[in-house]
Amino acid sequence: MASYYKTIRGQRYDRSLLELCDSLTAGRGDGRISKADARQIIAAVRDAGKITAIERQTLVYIQEHYRSTAGAAALLRAAIGDPDQNAAPQTARQTKKTQNAAADRAAPQATAPATALFTRQRELFSALFVLVSVMIAFLLCVLLTDWCAWRSTPEAKNEALQEQVDTADNAKDQTLPGSQSRPKSDRQLLEETEIPFSAKNSRNVNSPAQIQQIEYVVSILKRHPDWQIEVQGHTCNQDRSGANQRISETRARLVEQALQRSGIAAKRLSIRGYADTRPAASNDSPAGRRQNRRVGFRVQP
Repeated sequence: MASYYKTIRGQRYDRSLLELCDSLTAGRGDGRISKADARQIIAAVRDAGKITAIERQTLVYIQEHYRSTAGAAALLRAAIGDPDQNAAPQTARQTKKTQNAAADRAAPQATAPATALFTRQRELFSALFVLVSVMIAFLLCVLLTDWCAWRSTPEAKNEALQEQVDTADNAKDQTLPGSQSRPKSDRQLLEETEIPFSAKNSRNVNSPAQIQQIEYVVSILKRHPDWQIEVQGHTCNQDRSGANQRISETRARLVEQALQRSGIAAKRLSIRGYADTRPAASNDSPAGRRQNRRVGFRVQP
């Protein structure tokens, strides 16, 4: 059943009054509300001599949006000015309007489509964010567990320990001239010096062993400012030849940059990568492969 009210631009009006005005003005040449029409409209809204707030609001709408004669306009203005006596008892017609209005307010309002879509999108994004966060946390836990497990293996511990022992032995042999039958020249000492690299690190020169050897090379080069040096990078044979070539060049470039930071002029240095073509030891054992991951030096004629 249709509501007793008609909503226009968010404002409610009496539907029956508006329909009555439409029927009274339909088919007329000038389409105006006559004085007799105004009396009929006012009579339709009066219940025991009173006009409700909705009916008065509807009369104002009729006055502003419908054409009327001067006499009809005066009657409408007078009716609109009547006081609204709220204490008077309601008629059956008013009671029915009130009941229907309450039913309209109690009816569930449809959710606006745009609001519903926004809500669904927000819920979806929240669920995706939680899922991605959980996946990232899981991957980090797996990587951390694998790294800890590798660090605790005997092979990793032995390799790290052996690297420290080899570095200490090399440094001792090179810094103690009396340990050799004949004192070595600075050129021989330089060309026998090697900067060690581990399989896990070919992007930095920052381990204590590397820094110690870099400082030793710098001390020799500063005693011979006329020397031109080729910095030579080497690898083991565990990767493809193309990858080994890039790794050997990268290692040589890292050592070159470390020497420059220590005060050696860039024009005195050149780099060359030899990949795994000049092994210092056999690649069949971890110790041999560790010895082959190095950077050496050659004084150019």
